[in-house]
Amino acid sequence: MSAIQRELSVFSDVKPKGEKKKEFRDPPDGYYTVMVDKAHWGTASTGTLYLNWHLKILDGDCQGQYLFKKHYLKAGNSKNFEFFAADMATVLGESSPQICDINGEPDPAFCSRLLDHTLAVKKVTRVDDNNSYNVYINGCSTRNEEEGAVAHKPIETKEALAEALPDFLSDDDIPF
Repeated sequence: MSAIQRELSVFSDVKPKGEKKKEFRDPPDGYYTVMVDKAHWGTASTGTLYLNWHLKILDGDCQGQYLFKKHYLKAGNSKNFEFFAADMATVLGESSPQICDINGEPDPAFCSRLLDHTLAVKKVTRVDDNNSYNVYINGCSTRNEEEGAVAHKPIETKEALAEALPDFLSDDDIPF
């Protein structure tokens, strides 16, 4: 085999032009064990800050596929902050983590704290025009290797929720 043939051999796995690509399908509704593969801050077209999660499915028929979750953090929307605080308590063991840097901007270092956690989630498709879905975090089996397995309870009272909200919100933003 010549040097050129060896170099070109890396392309031997490329599909011919006429061959169809594998069709992508969202994993079906149900329970999954996932790992937080990516997490990053984003800003919606409305200016609303959100936390975007990429969750890699670890087992079953959908192993290797991804679920995606977003937490929109809009002042005045207490329900979204309630879900965010509950998920942070489950994943990190703290319902009010420091999410902003010293300048009050979303801190990318916060996102790195979420990576590599193994979570139990439930995917539920919403009945709407987009055929979109929600991902609910039900538990976290690992926070880090030193701590081992952990379990956390969701926030159960309005007072605990008020304590759990991020620092950039005031109590006036909670409508109860």
